[in-house]
Amino acid sequence: REALDAGIAYLTEDRKELGLFLDMSISDNISMGVLARDAQAGGLRDFATAERRAGKAVSDLSIRTRSVQANA
Repeated sequence: REALDAGIAYLTEDRKELGLFLDMSISDNISMGVLARDAQAGGLRDFATAERRAGKAVSDLSIRTRSVQANA
C-alpha cells in the first residue's frame, strides 16, 4: 500500500498476458491502481481526472497511441 501511495507500481515482465486488460482502454488500464482516488461522492468514477492522468502518463512515459481511449 505504501508503494502505491508513493506512486510506485509493479508491472509484470509479460505485460500483454498478465499486466494489461487488453479489452479496456489505455486510460482504464492506467487508472486501475488508483480507482479509489478517482472516485467522487457515492463512489462514482471521476472520468475527467482519469483522462488527465492517462494523458500525463502517455506523455511522461512516451506511450505511443492515437488516443488514451484506444484499447491497450
